[in-house]
Amino acid sequence: MDHKKIYVTKQMPLADAFNKADATARLYDVDVSVLAFSPCGQPYLFGSPCFKNVVNQNTNLKKERKSSSSKQSSILKYQAKLDRVMKEVDREKERGKVLKKSLEETMKRHNIKEIEDQTLEELLASKKEVEMFLNFLNNNFKETDPASSQFMPSKNKKNHSLPLKIKKM
Repeated sequence: MDHKKIYVTKQMPLADAFNKADATARLYDVDVSVLAFSPCGQPYLFGSPCFKNVVNQNTNLKKERKSSSSKQSSILKYQAKLDRVMKEVDREKERGKVLKKSLEETMKRHNIKEIEDQTLEELLASKKEVEMFLNFLNNNFKETDPASSQFMPSKNKKNHSLPLKIKKM
């Protein structure tokens, strides 16, 4: 058996594969690497422009893809959280509109003016009514427990009617 003939016979298909890889790299302007193993485990390498550069470039690309995919998943997670917060903000805006409308209706029904719209005389009258109400609370209610903010009527007072008269303005 001629070892040289066996070696050449084995090298021909490998050389054809390397030539086709080189032609593909040139034709499509891409980097190509080929790693082939003989039946006895001998490695054969081909790379265009260089096997080591192509392998390193692809290894770095895989790391970038993993990093990019983890960044992408973080972005998606934060986007979902932002969407939930934005929905909550929209619900709160709607709730604010309902509360504002209810306040306006209550103020209109009881003929209550905004502070900015009241005259000085009306403000002074309101201040006097608040002072009278506080005086009434201090005279007619006592705090039962220092830790509690709950007021209880005192037993020695019989008439607990409020001295305030609500005026319509």
